[in-house]
Amino acid sequence: MEPSIPGAEPSPTEPEIPVRAPDAHTATGRLSVAVAIVALAVATFAAWYAAEARRSARLTHLQLGVLQANVDSNTNSPFSSDLYLEYKVGRVIERWAPTIDLRTDNLQSAGQSFMLASMNVSAEPGGTRLTGTVVSDRATDLEMATFEITVLGVSRQFTVRSLAHGGSSRFGVSLPGVVADSARWGQVRYVSSTIRYSPPHQ
Repeated sequence: MEPSIPGAEPSPTEPEIPVRAPDAHTATGRLSVAVAIVALAVATFAAWYAAEARRSARLTHLQLGVLQANVDSNTNSPFSSDLYLEYKVGRVIERWAPTIDLRTDNLQSAGQSFMLASMNVSAEPGGTRLTGTVVSDRATDLEMATFEITVLGVSRQFTVRSLAHGGSSRFGVSLPGVVADSARWGQVRYVSSTIRYSPPHQ
């Protein structure tokens, strides 16, 4: 107890501020609203994804039908073989491209019945020079086989003039802006080719 000072006014007693305990009903209500918002977002995304998948399936079916019609109408002529799968979700197009080691002599898959071997990276003015051997395991002989290789975000195409079934051919491609010491991995994609054949004897 504080000692009293003669003639001094007694200090007023400060009122106590009541502290309100959290309302359990309010917390439960907020949690329910959050769960409902998350559920609505998930349902909206699922509906959008299903619609895009159906649209992609229709587009793929239409593209294959047009391609088959073109092939059927040109059965006596060489035609470009550029079939590869495209999965479309919205505006995003993803092409499956195998990752290859740019510094190995070993045989490695490049997809679409092609393989790469004897890969080598060297520096050149303004970028990197990539060389290697492409091997074909296709059932037909090809001409003007074109591939696209991507290294550190830089993509360039190269063309092999002649590629027999079970045969191989050397290639080289320049990658401007790519530092040779940093070029270790890349992605390769088959683009197109022309079938080489001999017409049947009459």
